[in-house]
Amino acid sequence: MTAGERVVVVGAGVAGLTTAVVPAEAGASVHVMAEQAPGVTSLAAGAMWGSYLVEPKNKVLTFGPSAANTSSSLTRG
Repeated sequence: MTAGERVVVVGAGVAGLTTAVVPAEAGASVHVMAEQAPGVTSLAAGAMWGSYLVEPKNKVLTFGPSAANTSSSLTRG
């Protein structure tokens, strides 16, 4: 991920907002799209993240482990 790249994250629940943090901190322009404001579904739902059918694969191979590590560290407090 390089500064100036554009990223779209679909969903503003716990998974979407957590996913948006990594590219934003790397300098990417992140746009979060959601049907509802944060806090509605995440209060009752958990999240599971995977890179299934995500492209471009070369960027996912870099981003995936970083997002997983960030998500894991956030759950440990």
